[in-house]
Formats: sequence, structure tokens, C-alpha cells
Amino acid sequence: MTGAIVRSMKLLRSLVTVGIVCAVGFVGAAEGIAGAATLHDGIYGTRGIGPGYFQINLSVVGNGTRLGGGLRGSSFNCGAGPTLVAKDPTQIKTGQELYIKLPHAVPITPGGAFSFSGNVTLLGADSDSTMNFTFPISVSGHFYKGLVVLGKTVAVTGTFSATGVCESIVPKHFSAIWQGVQ
Repeated sequence: MTGAIVRSMKLLRSLVTVGIVCAVGFVGAAEGIAGAATLHDGIYGTRGIGPGYFQINLSVVGNGTRLGGGLRGSSFNCGAGPTLVAKDPTQIKTGQELYIKLPHAVPITPGGAFSFSGNVTLLGADSDSTMNFTFPISVSGHFYKGLVVLGKTVAVTGTFSATGVCESIVPKHFSAIWQGVQ
């Protein structure tokens, strides 16, 4: 009888150990999945057009690893400010809509942060001018990881600056929602 009880106790202890290991493994896996939520590729944009024609369209590519740049990349719209108007007053008017593009891809950190400070070139075709303009901009922000509902969840917040190039009424801070893959 004693041998049977000892074997039963060993079996019970083994089953409890296996149960604990499985429970910890399942909880750890679930936490890993939630914590490792990746960014959706696609367009993250502001809701409508804000003051001074302000609008942001961030193009996320590479499985959430970077903002797209170049002709089909991330863009920022704003109304023309005094510095730009002074460069070509015959063709650019105060408040005229501009279409500013990131010149190249910008990395997104694993934590969701991104930042770009540097010169961009506004092509004449993007400002209704016959001239191209080069000027500095600064944009930075943070994507939120987790559940993102298409067209509803604010998924990124940040700041944008193109002093003098954009009208002064253009907001310095932005928030954007995921608008899907386009």
C-alpha cells in the first residue's frame, strides 16, 4: 500500500508541475502576442483637413518598420506661408495648398517612434509653381501598438513643423487614424 501511495503522490506532483508549466506557457505566449503587436502597413491620416489646409498622410511600409518616402511616400499638406510666398510671389499665394513629401524612408523603432529633421524639396508641380523649393521640416511621432480599429482608433500622434513655409495657423501637433492599405 505504501508503494502505491508514493507512486500516486509522484504522479500527482508530476501532473501539477505539468499543469503549472502549461499555464505559465499559455499566459506567457498570450502576453507575447499582445506585446508584440505590429503596426499595420497602410495609410495613417488626419481626419479631414485642418486649419491652413493641414493634413498628414503617413505611409507605413515594410511590415511596420518604416515610413515610406519619395513620390508615393508620406506627405504633409499645408497652406503656403510667408517665407515660401516671398520666393515666388507671382505664382504662390498665402494659404495656397502645398504637398510636401518625405524625401526618403524613415525608420520606425520597435517601440513605434519615428523622427525626421532635414531638407525636403517641394516640386513646382506640388505647389502650382514653375520653381522647386528646398527647405527644412521636422516631423516626429509615436505609433501606438495594440488593437487598432480601421477608421476609428487614433493610432499615431506627433509634431510637424515647416516654419514660414506653412501658414502659422497650421497645428504643431497631430493625431492620425489608420485608414487602411491603399
